[in-house]
Amino acid sequence: MLEKEEVNQHLIDDHSEDDEDDEDDGEMPEDLLNLSARTQQRWIIFRSLYTMAFGTSIVMIFSEPMVAVFDALGTALGIDNF
Repeated sequence: MLEKEEVNQHLIDDHSEDDEDDEDDGEMPEDLLNLSARTQQRWIIFRSLYTMAFGTSIVMIFSEPMVAVFDALGTALGIDNF
């Protein structure tokens, strides 16, 4: 059976390995490497806004039909609305 100190050291070692995995290495996309820092920042902000807008539009497109499906399913099963 492991001693209490060995168990504690094992837990500390495992936790320190998890910290290494969580670190962001901050790599810059290859197509932005040759640009100035200000231009890199602008492109990163543009890409993030584009990605968020795209994701929001996907949610808006699919949320109403999914609500309709769940409503029809609830009606078919005899489940009352809230």
